Formats: sequence, C-alpha cells, structure tokens
Amino acid sequence: HYDAGTLITRDGGKKLVAATYVDEKLRYEYFEETFENFHKAIREKLGKDLDFFVPSYNANGHKSLVIASSTTSPRSLYLFDEENKKLTPLVQATPPTGLRFAKMRAVSYFSRDGLEIPAFLTLPVDFDSAKPSAAIVMPHGGPWVRDRLSYDRWVQFLVSQGYVVLQPNYRGSTGYGNIFEFRGYGEWGKAMQTDLDDGADWLVSSGYAHKERICMVGGSYGGYAALSATTMKGFNYRCAVAYAPVSDLSLWLTAASTSKAELKSLQLRTVGGTKKKLLKKVSPAFLARKASMPLLIAHGTSDIRVSPEHSRRMVKAMQKAKKPFQELWFGGGSHFLMQAKHRQIYFTELAKFLDQNTQLKH
Repeated sequence: HYDAGTLITRDGGKKLVAATYVDEKLRYEYFEETFENFHKAIREKLGKDLDFFVPSYNANGHKSLVIASSTTSPRSLYLFDEENKKLTPLVQATPPTGLRFAKMRAVSYFSRDGLEIPAFLTLPVDFDSAKPSAAIVMPHGGPWVRDRLSYDRWVQFLVSQGYVVLQPNYRGSTGYGNIFEFRGYGEWGKAMQTDLDDGADWLVSSGYAHKERICMVGGSYGGYAALSATTMKGFNYRCAVAYAPVSDLSLWLTAASTSKAELKSLQLRTVGGTKKKLLKKVSPAFLARKASMPLLIAHGTSDIRVSPEHSRRMVKAMQKAKKPFQELWFGGGSHFLMQAKHRQIYFTELAKFLDQNTQLKH
C-alpha cells in the first residue's frame, strides 16, 4: 500500500485531472485523457529514464514548465510548448567532467521481527560482486518522511568514493500506508534503530559489504540514528557521522511543540509514553559514556530546524566521557547544507573521516 500524493487540477481547482503517488518513484493516476496525452507527449520528448513533474497545468495549449531528473541526473528545467510539441531546455545540471553517476535501485529486507523494510541500494560504478566493499547505511531525516528513487547528492558523492550505500525506509517512514507508519510510533532508539542494524546485516549476508567496514551516515533524524548507533548496543559499525543531529529528545520536543497537548502527543509518538525518563533513555547526549566507535559531528550554527545546541550538548557529553570524536561547525550554516562552500568542506572532511575508519583506500 502507498499513500496518495499530490492532486493535479485545472480550471482553478474545479477539475481533477490526475493524482500522484510514490512506490519506488513518482507515479501518476490519470483521470482525464487530455492530461494523460499531455504527459505522454512530454515523456516521448524526455525519454523513459527521466522522471518529471509539471508544477502547474492548463488545457489551453500554453507553455508549461517541466522539472525532470533521475537517480543519475540532477534536476533540470524545461519549457514544453504543448501546441507545437516542443521541449526546450532552460537550466540543465552538468556533472563534473569524468564523474560517472551510479544507478540507485529498490530492494527490501526483513527486520528481526519479520517486518519487510523497503530500501534503496546504490553500488559504485566499478563494484566487484566478488569483493564485498566498505558500505554506508544512510537513514533519512524526518523521521516522518521517506526516501525514493531520485537523485541524491550525498549518495552520489559516497559511491564516487567507492562506498556501497543503503537507504532504509525504516518503520515509521511515511508513504507506505498508515500501518507501516504506526509501527514506528514509540520506537525512536528501539525498533526504528534495529531496522537500520538489520539493513547492515543484510548488506553483509547479501555479499555487498564487509562486516567490519560499515559506517552510518545521516542528517537530522538520520543524525540522531548515527548518534544512537554510537551510544546504543547494536550492529558493530566502524564509525558514525551525524550532521545536524537530534541529541536530546526533551530539547527537540519542546522546540517542536506549540502547546502542552502537542508536546504530549509528540512524545507519545516518539517514545510511547509521557515520562521524562523515557526521553533520557534514548537521548544520545545522556548516553555518551557508552559511545563505542569514532564519531564525526557536524552542524550549521544558524540551523533553525534542529538547534545547534543539540550538537553542543553531544560534544560536551563526549568530552566529559573522554570518548573520541571530531566536530565540524559551519558559521551561518543551515539545516540543509545549502551553502556550496559548506558542502565542499563537509564532503572533504566526510571522505577523510570515512577513509580513516574503513581503510577503503589502504
């Protein structure tokens, strides 16, 4: 089961022409032949490999903007002239010379309690199936969102460095129906975390990864998961990288809530109860003494989605516990690593840190 996505209308919202949904990639359900033919005309021009979306639509033969991309192609912008069936590129992303993007594919594996976990696997272009590689488990942020087959800058950078990348849509991810999402309620630091560990085990048992050369890399909730991989018993990762992570659930819940009722509801959704001790039990900032692997923490100082205070508290806790870690701060940096200069620094340091700990190039 998949959740419905965007409703596409015309005539000022009076006429429903299509709806979107995502299984592994963006799909359309058509309710009007005119719009379906319009889409088919664009598909014929773009080819089968690119996914596309039209931000707005009218049935009067006018020109429309088209956004197109694939797992190996960043977003490009086109202008489609429906009357003349002409597609004109406006802005096209050009990869650096010599860089080969790797294709992402949908996979699945089973968790330890029998739940099927959908995921996406990307292998380096020169991956040798006879030689298990170093690998990255990369949980998405949110956590109430999902990954899909699409271009991902982080993934393409990591596979360009030689790493296999697995992106699990762990329980609690949206898009797979209410039951799958509800299975994640109350499971921060518990089943949502072990779903990731089971993904690491699957990489090993499937022959993609060497058991002693797997790290976890994530941002936002994915950063929380990376911190949890460091401070909770589970798969024996070689290292963890947490960008803009949540480290203290009480701090995060308070910032995310606008009322006591919302705070209570969000805490129930997160840890399954309202007692404060439940929050501490799965907050990495209170578990630093249990840290068991090298850790890189990175955060932008102007992050308004997850306060930099989370990383400050984690750094302080790691120092107090005398545990090894590295920290990376971006002055004026955002939650989404928007500034190009920050991305360059982050990816450079990320590559160094992973190489040191997986010994991929030695």
